[in-house]
Amino acid sequence: MEFFVIGINHHKTPIEIRERLSFRDTDIIEFTEKFAFTKNSEIVILSTCNRSEIYIYSDNITKDELWNYIEKYFKTKIDEEYRFYKMGTEALRHLFYVAIGLDSMVVGEDQIQGQVINAYETAKQLGGAKKFLNKVMREVISFSKYVKTTSRASDMPSSTAYLGIRMIEDKIQLLNKKALIIGIGQMGMLAYKYLAERGADISIANRTYENSLKFKGENEDINIILYSDVNKYIRECEVVVVATASPHTILDEGDFIHSSKKTYVLDLSVPRGVDKNAGDLPNIELYDIDSINMVAKENLKEKEKILKAYAPEIEDKIEEILTWEENTRMDPVFNSAQNYIERLANDTVSYIKAKTNLSSHELRKVEKIVRYSINKASREPLIYAKEMEPSKMKDDVIKFFEEIYNED
Repeated sequence: MEFFVIGINHHKTPIEIRERLSFRDTDIIEFTEKFAFTKNSEIVILSTCNRSEIYIYSDNITKDELWNYIEKYFKTKIDEEYRFYKMGTEALRHLFYVAIGLDSMVVGEDQIQGQVINAYETAKQLGGAKKFLNKVMREVISFSKYVKTTSRASDMPSSTAYLGIRMIEDKIQLLNKKALIIGIGQMGMLAYKYLAERGADISIANRTYENSLKFKGENEDINIILYSDVNKYIRECEVVVVATASPHTILDEGDFIHSSKKTYVLDLSVPRGVDKNAGDLPNIELYDIDSINMVAKENLKEKEKILKAYAPEIEDKIEEILTWEENTRMDPVFNSAQNYIERLANDTVSYIKAKTNLSSHELRKVEKIVRYSINKASREPLIYAKEMEPSKMKDDVIKFFEEIYNED
């Protein structure tokens, strides 16, 4: 079995390509059913505004097969320069770095830990995470929580939403400025938090009105705008934040052309929620994920330095996982061997019973001896194989036992 990860390299892949591989919930279900069940493999899909990555544990799936399916499924072609592939130790290291925010476009971003947890919980519910990925994801999540608790990096806000609001704040004073947030998922709620801290006059609009009411119940100082009235209301706003999960743009240049004020538009959506041409209008300043990330790279050296200090501990964790994996490789063989031993002992005792006139008491003694002898003779070679150092010879020995005890 091999552990590997494939995805698009978000460090050099522009948003117009990243948004082609944005996984919706239905896509994750489809991929899990395809590869976890029909291929007898394990799969976790991590899809965020900046990344789409698929973690696989299998001996039935190749990276080329997976890429071919991805391109066919999303009806797109991703050039080799934007793809990445890591396996074994490198894949584990990558996952640890992702979970603590060290691989993020915004280093140390606050949301990634929760996104990794959500990806794992989804995989568990769908049956994609089994023995190996359950172990790996639990170790990774536990370590990311440890880093967040013990590092000073957690005291430095660095979410994409935070940095986007900071970029706008560098241009205008946000106190009492009219701001509209479209979409109140995780990103939208973060944008609300940062705008509220700066005293903005905030309104929200969400496709599901009931969710807007619920959000207002928790935050009384906001106004609710009907989703159908968004196009009219943005003309009155100095700040517009778009943080939806829509598969297509919801605003274009026509929605801003009648705006009488200078408007700062923050598009936190992937795929993009605002047509890029809107940024060409003289009264509109448009910031998308990529423009935020360009600024972020210049300001996060200290956070990166803090997180890199955990690299030696990550290597120790990787070694622990690989040792655990090696020690559990023989578990299926032991289970099959136990079933084989049980059948062989039953057959032997039945044969002795049929060919002798032993009393019940004598037969019970013989049965104990038979079971003990068969179990000892069968298990000792297996234990020896399990304790062998990792090598080609050990692989061959395990394969030999798998063939002997194959229950098919």
